[in-house]
Amino acid sequence: MAQVAAAARQDTTGDMTTGQPPTRFWQTVGLILVLSIVGLTYEIAAGRVLAPFFGTSLVTWTTVIAVVLAGFSLGSALGGLIAERVSIAE
Repeated sequence: MAQVAAAARQDTTGDMTTGQPPTRFWQTVGLILVLSIVGLTYEIAAGRVLAPFFGTSLVTWTTVIAVVLAGFSLGSALGGLIAERVSIAE
């Protein structure tokens, strides 16, 4: 049981002797990378869907980018609030 606890502790704190970041860090970086690619894909798709109706003007692309960034901001804010509540409860 102590070995499992030590392994879990090392997974969250990283290897202090070699300076390697924890595994959770790389999982988070990978998740952010994948979600950013998906967000960019949705952004381009939304611009293409709106093009027949509104054209491909600067205003159209500015609006699409603004909505995507607002969604990222709102999601980050809500995620931060949830993370704070979880850390306070523990």
